[in-house]
Amino acid sequence: IMSRAAIHLLKKLPMTKSMTVDYFKPVRTGMEIKAVGEVVNESEREALVRGTIYDADGEVCTKSSGTLGLFSLEHMKKKGVVRENFEEWFNRS
Repeated sequence: IMSRAAIHLLKKLPMTKSMTVDYFKPVRTGMEIKAVGEVVNESEREALVRGTIYDADGEVCTKSSGTLGLFSLEHMKKKGVVRENFEEWFNRS
């Protein structure tokens, strides 16, 4: 969810540099959840992000935070990291 927040809010492709996850309650298969990702701080090359997963009652199940390296779509295309049809998906995010 943290990477999706970076893609959607910053329009950059993230690569995880570091991540911490704290587990409070189990998340079971088929369970209704709410996932929230946010960008806390950003520079040209990296972002500090947070993610939280809530159960159907609004209780926190998991919290995470991390540092993401940020790359432009053009940079990743030059490196051959993304598929050809990825750009369409990326531009819709």
